[in-house]
Amino acid sequence: MITDESRATMISALAMAWAIKGDVPQARAVVDTAGLQKRYLDIGLQQCLAMRAACKFLQGHRAQAIADIDRLYAVNPDYPNVTEVKSEMLAGTFKLEQRQPFPDWYPKNVSASSLAEPAPQLSPDGQWRWDGAAWVPNAPASRGDRDH
Repeated sequence: MITDESRATMISALAMAWAIKGDVPQARAVVDTAGLQKRYLDIGLQQCLAMRAACKFLQGHRAQAIADIDRLYAVNPDYPNVTEVKSEMLAGTFKLEQRQPFPDWYPKNVSASSLAEPAPQLSPDGQWRWDGAAWVPNAPASRGDRDH
């Protein structure tokens, strides 16, 4: 069963994905479904409030964004980076942090590898071809085809 807190966390993550993609209005629409008018905000709703503040700032509503950050600080002064985010918003330098496509522990050479080459349809000597299920003899072109 999904709890209200985990639902709010998922809403926040989905909104973050839209915002990073560049669709801030869609991110704001998603985060506005979280029910932030409640008096008590669990950690999931706090994440949504932080995301809504980011969306408001990125949409040019700086004062409303700072008001959301102030509310977040009042609810949880230990929320990660809340004072730094407020300082950045006041200075006008706030921007979304780009997520890493791979975790820190993921091998660097694997993340940068190229895609595997598709299997060849003809054997190296040209005598066999793959028909999708098995290797079959490659039929030579008919004599009439070579003359014309």
